[in-house]
Amino acid sequence: MYDTGWTVGAAALFVHLASLVLGFGAVLVADHHALLCLTGRCTLRDTLHSTARLHVPIHQAPSWAMGSTPVR
Repeated sequence: MYDTGWTVGAAALFVHLASLVLGFGAVLVADHHALLCLTGRCTLRDTLHSTARLHVPIHQAPSWAMGSTPVR
């Protein structure tokens, strides 16, 4: 195996953690909009429009997180 040093592992760990935070944050925002819709504070159309932009972070962040994990 090649010794890539500390910086490559740290960069991979940063990308891994940042993508997990991004994906989890997007799910929390989607849940918040769904709760607003369920309580009658906004319409279903508003909720779907707001959460449509979160499709990429919710579905791609886990693959970014798994693709960037350092191999030990």
